[in-house]
Amino acid sequence: MLLQTLVAKVIIWDSSSGEELGVFDHDHSIKVASFSADSRLLVTMGQNSAYIWNFLNEQEPLKLDHDDIVTAVTFDANNDFLATTKQDRIVTIWDAHSGKELSQILLDGWARYSTFSPDNKLIAIVEQNSSSPSQYFPDTTRIWDIISGKEVYRIAHNGFVSKVEFNRPGTLIYAADRANQPGGISRFNVWRLSHQDQVEINFTTNQTYLTSRTFTPNSKRLILSGNCFPNDSCTSSLYVWNISDEHSVNQLTTSKGLIRGVALEPNSLLIGWVEICSSGSCPITTHIWSLSNTQEVAQLEHHQRNPDNLLIKFSSDGERLISAGVCDRYEQNCFTEIYIWNIITNSEVAHFREMQGRTVEISNKGNLVALGKENGDITIWETQNGHKSYQLTHGGEVSKLAFSQNEQFLASANHCPGVMPCLTTIKIWELGNKHETGQLTYFDPGERSGSVGESFVEFSPDGKWLILGRPNLVIMWDFETREKVLELNLAQGNHFKGQIPKVVFSPDGKRLAIGYKDRVVRVLDVQTRKEISRVLHSDAVSTLAFSPDGNWIVSGEHCIDTCPATVRIWNVETGKEIKQIIHNDTISSAYFSPDGKFLVSSGGNNLKLSLWHPDDLIKMACKRLNRNLTQAEWAQFLPNDKYELTCPNLGEPKE
Repeated sequence: MLLQTLVAKVIIWDSSSGEELGVFDHDHSIKVASFSADSRLLVTMGQNSAYIWNFLNEQEPLKLDHDDIVTAVTFDANNDFLATTKQDRIVTIWDAHSGKELSQILLDGWARYSTFSPDNKLIAIVEQNSSSPSQYFPDTTRIWDIISGKEVYRIAHNGFVSKVEFNRPGTLIYAADRANQPGGISRFNVWRLSHQDQVEINFTTNQTYLTSRTFTPNSKRLILSGNCFPNDSCTSSLYVWNISDEHSVNQLTTSKGLIRGVALEPNSLLIGWVEICSSGSCPITTHIWSLSNTQEVAQLEHHQRNPDNLLIKFSSDGERLISAGVCDRYEQNCFTEIYIWNIITNSEVAHFREMQGRTVEISNKGNLVALGKENGDITIWETQNGHKSYQLTHGGEVSKLAFSQNEQFLASANHCPGVMPCLTTIKIWELGNKHETGQLTYFDPGERSGSVGESFVEFSPDGKWLILGRPNLVIMWDFETREKVLELNLAQGNHFKGQIPKVVFSPDGKRLAIGYKDRVVRVLDVQTRKEISRVLHSDAVSTLAFSPDGNWIVSGEHCIDTCPATVRIWNVETGKEIKQIIHNDTISSAYFSPDGKFLVSSGGNNLKLSLWHPDDLIKMACKRLNRNLTQAEWAQFLPNDKYELTCPNLGEPKE
C-alpha cells in the first residue's frame, strides 16, 4: 500500500495496481503515519490525537486522545499493541484492537527508538540522556512491562544507539551503539533478559546496606550480609546465594545487631561471622555455622562492645577460626581480644585479652596473629597451639601491620597524624629469627587539608615490593634493596585532598592499579613504574579489583558529585572498556568470582551478579541466535570493524 497525507485527508492506494482504495477525513494535519507489520492497520497522528484504521472492516477508526504533541508510534509484531510517544516524554501503551489505554511510562530523556518483545510482554525504549534532542550524551535502553508500566531492566550505552531489538524467544536484546566522541568505539552488544543464565541479576535486601560479600572457592555460592542502621525497622541478615541452583537466595540467619566480618572455611563447609549490638550496650559475639545443615556450631562471646579494628579468618587448613578485635582508641578500660577456635574438636584453643592494642593482623594462611600496641610493642601468637610466641619493639605507637604472603616477614608502621610534620617509619621483621632486618622511612610534611591521618602498608603478592598508602600519596619500595622506587602525589588542588588512594596489585604482582578522588584509575608497570593505561570515572574512585588472570580490572565510583554510579570493566593493557553496570548508590564493592566468570557489584542495599566476559556473552548469545549478521547489517552497525562470523556454527547468512 501507498499512503499520501494531505491537510485533514488520508488517501490509500494499492501499491501494485495504483488503485485508490479510499479517502479518509482527519481532524488535524497529519504529523506521523505508520502501518502495522501485516499492513492491516494504519495509525495516523495529528496534533494531539491518533487514529487506528482497520482495513478489514468498514468501522470508524479508533481515536486515541493525547494531551500533547505525538512524536512517534510503534506497533508490536502481532499488531496487538501500539506505543505512542508524546513530546512531554510520556509513552502510552494501547490495545490496538479496542483503543484501550493499558499503561503509561514516564521517561527521563527523549525517546529515540522503541520496540516490543516477541511475546508482547516488554517494550524496549532507547532514551537520549539530555535536556534537549540537540544535545549528545550516551543513550540508555530501558525495558518496561507493558501492562504494569514498571521498569524491569536498564542498560547504559557508550554513545548513540542506532538500533535495538529482541531475539525471537524474547530472552536476549541486541543493541548497536556508536560513540559520540571522535575515535570512540562502536559496539554491537547482547544482553540476556531471561531468568535462567542471566547476564545480570539484581538482588535487593530489606536491609539498609550490604556489607560482606564472599564467594565460595568454586564460585557456586555467594555469602552476603545486610545490615540496618540502629533506628531502622529491620533486622540484619546473612544470605547464601546458590548461583548454580537457579540463582536461589536463602536467608541463613538474622541478627538483632550488626553483622561485621564474614569468613568462609576453605572447603566451604563452615562460615564464621561476628555480631555487634547496634546500640553498643552489649558484648560482641562470634558465630560459627555449618553451611551443610545451616545450624550453629559454636558461639564465642567477647567482652568488647565497639571494636574499631575487627578481623575474622579461617586457617588455610580449615582447622582453626581466628577472631580478633581492637577497641576504639578513645574507649577507656577496653581490652583487645583474640579468640582461636579449633574446628575439629569444636573447642577453644586460646583466648587473649591485651591492653593498649591499636591494630591487629592475621597472616594469609592464618598461622600467625600480630597485635600492635600504643606503647610500640608488637606481640606475635601462633594459632596452632595458641602460644604467645614472642614480642617485638617498634618504638612509637604502632598503627599498621602487614604480613608477607609466605608469612616470613612482618612490616610495622608507626602512627602519623598527617596534620603536622611527621616521620613515618616502617620496620621489617624476619619472623624466623625474630629480628629487625631493615627500616623504610618517609617524611610527611603534614600539609594535607582534610587528612584523616590513616595509612596502609601492604606487600605485593610476590613479596618483591612494599607499598605505603597515605592521604593523597602512594609510596613503593623495592623490598630486597630497600630502595624507594615510587612516590606518587595524587593531590591536585584542595578539591582532591585528603583521601587514601585505592591501591591493588595484580595477582602476579606485575601491575599496580591506583584509584583516587581525582576520578582516575591508573595502571602502572611495577618493574618500570610507567603508566600503561588509565580510565576516567564520573566521580571519586571507591573500589578496585583485578580479575583472577590479571588481564581485566573492575572499578567503581562514589555517588557524591554524580549519580547514579557506574562500575566499569576494562582491559589492563589497553584501558579499553567492555562493560558498564549502573547502581543508584555509591559502589561499595566490585570484584570477580574465583573462576573469573562472574562479577559482583554492590551499592547501598542492591547487589548485581553479572556475566561480563565477551567470550561468555558471545557463547550465550550464539545459543539463542538463529543466524549471524549479514554483511550489510554488519556494515550498518559496525562500519569500522572487519566482518566476521560471530557464531561460526551458524554459518554465513544470505543477504
